[in-house]
Amino acid sequence: MNKKYIKYFALIMILVFPISCAKIVPTKKRKKPPKVIIKKPSKEEIIKEPEPRKKKVKKIIPGLPAILPTYFNKKDGSDMAYLQGGNFTMGDNLGEKNERPAARVFVPAFFIDIYEITNAQYKLFDNQYESYPASECDLCPVTGITWQEAKKYCKWAGKRLPTETEWEKAARGTQPVKWPWGDSSRKNAASILENEESQSNAENPAGLVPVGSFPQGASVFGVFDMAGNVWEWTDSLYLPYKNNLDLDVRFQKQYRVLRGGSWKNILENARTTFRHPLSPDTKLPNIGFRCARNADESTTHSVKPRNR
Repeated sequence: MNKKYIKYFALIMILVFPISCAKIVPTKKRKKPPKVIIKKPSKEEIIKEPEPRKKKVKKIIPGLPAILPTYFNKKDGSDMAYLQGGNFTMGDNLGEKNERPAARVFVPAFFIDIYEITNAQYKLFDNQYESYPASECDLCPVTGITWQEAKKYCKWAGKRLPTETEWEKAARGTQPVKWPWGDSSRKNAASILENEESQSNAENPAGLVPVGSFPQGASVFGVFDMAGNVWEWTDSLYLPYKNNLDLDVRFQKQYRVLRGGSWKNILENARTTFRHPLSPDTKLPNIGFRCARNADESTTHSVKPRNR
């Protein structure tokens, strides 16, 4: 073979052989992106405005927390508010002489009835009892009850009468307010007389009403009717506060203290600090009561939140 052709053959082999031995990598086909179809809104959709989202509103008592702790007393079917132990200001330096001096007082945790004891509840204890004056309103507070009768009922229900200190804390809260709802008078907050003149007014709207009729007047702990409706017995003897120099002769008479005022009294007598001493055997148509109980292990484990 001619050397010239041998050179050409060798050159061709050098150029072709590496290409033929190279690994052929298949190329992947690219996927076509999906077509985005934009739908034109119709005339009706353009005119129609989107409806705003409805907010869920919880029905609560104005000025109260949405959730409050409560305990249900099975014996008489009463809900009880739970008050944590702590200090609060008791008394009023600008009030009556027996309300002075104001002082910080510690109160252990306790429960207190959210509502005054009703006629229906009292009949569970004594089905022969008739409220004084007679009333067919089962949900109205029982009236004409002496201190001893109130104490017996509370004991039967596994409870007790609240002390004067406990009552005032439940009505006042941790702030030294004048009334359970605040420091100014408020309409539709209590069954109470507007002034002394309305005591003789036959058209006076105040009167005995079912418990819980005035949610605007509830205390910060969600306790109702701490002002007006009926006076409420406390367990406490009528004694002077510490450092009180008042020479009230009633301090010596073993009187018990009533709190809260009633539908027959003016708003001033329904202040959270107002004290009304009375003989424990007194029966009046504007006196009732509510109960309390200690916050021990048997009750605190049953505390549940309540919506208001």
